[in-house]
Amino acid sequence: MKNIGIVGSNGFIGKQLGIGLKDQGHNIFRYNRENPIVGANNSLVIPEGGLDAIVWAAARVNPVTASIADEVDLEYREWINFLQLWNEHQGGTVPLVYLSSGGCVYTDVAVPFTEESMALGTNAYGQLKLRIEDSITQTKSCGTILRLSNVYGKGQMHGRGQGVIAEWKYKINNELKIPLIGSLESFRDYIHINDVTEAISILLSTPNKQGIYNLGSGVPTSLETLAEVFKKITRSTIEFEIHGKRSTDRNGYYLDISKISSSLDWKPKIGLSDGILLTLSEEGEENTN
Repeated sequence: MKNIGIVGSNGFIGKQLGIGLKDQGHNIFRYNRENPIVGANNSLVIPEGGLDAIVWAAARVNPVTASIADEVDLEYREWINFLQLWNEHQGGTVPLVYLSSGGCVYTDVAVPFTEESMALGTNAYGQLKLRIEDSITQTKSCGTILRLSNVYGKGQMHGRGQGVIAEWKYKINNELKIPLIGSLESFRDYIHINDVTEAISILLSTPNKQGIYNLGSGVPTSLETLAEVFKKITRSTIEFEIHGKRSTDRNGYYLDISKISSSLDWKPKIGLSDGILLTLSEEGEENTN
């Protein structure tokens, strides 16, 4: 049993990660805007027994809203302030896991992306993630960077410009047309939140796994394939509302996950059809906040 702090505990990934790790017997300390990890006196808010690890799942901006420069600068400054305090407090001895973006950092042409692929950031969001990654690798932190693909599952919010599966679920449940952004041939790498939680749990129990790891399904799925899966599961006719490609979008990507699979003896267990079926059967947590 470990004492694990989760920063961004009210967000989709942070919340579900906290539930999953608690179910595995860990003590979870939740940090969010109402209960920040950096207190009013600019010192860390750490429980009396200390923390055995911390997972940073917080983000002020997403790939769409990262065009607001002030918000990006504020997120980076808040991160750097925390990192300095964390290193002073922990001396680089306690694992720090940072959740980055496999979809927005890589700029290579060839797919699947490996951890060695060119990464300059496809947009302002990806560039912010890379700046934060650099701050971890250049300090004495005992840091692990996880570059996530498109995570989906219970509790994911719709209406935020990201999370296509959550968006489609909401539209189908409310008998609305589904906005189709870009081409049906565009593809992504989708991973269920339960697989993400399992991988992070194994990572936190495995010593000396610092560095950068891709965390995804390792499988490319086109929007056309995704639509077929939804149609088969819901047995309904899906109406699309065609929209042009956004400047923040790439045509397609998926991740090479061989490094994390071999390092942790882990692989995703939930296939896309099962994951979507599970997601569609879960009620009542989607919102636009």
